[in-house]
Amino acid sequence: MSTMADRWRWILAIGFSAFVLFGGLVLLFRGGPDYEFLAWILIVIGGLAVVVNVVMRDRFVP
Repeated sequence: MSTMADRWRWILAIGFSAFVLFGGLVLLFRGGPDYEFLAWILIVIGGLAVVVNVVMRDRFVP
């Protein structure tokens, strides 16, 4: 793959991870107590995904 395609793949991966994290935060503050557990799950998954994408950036973007 070309370097530009690798960069776009990383940008899309980090964007999706941030979107999941942001969705969890919105659900936590706007969803009410019924959705609190689901919101925390999304926050943890999104946070871990963002950390993995940042740590593994060298593998995605040479």
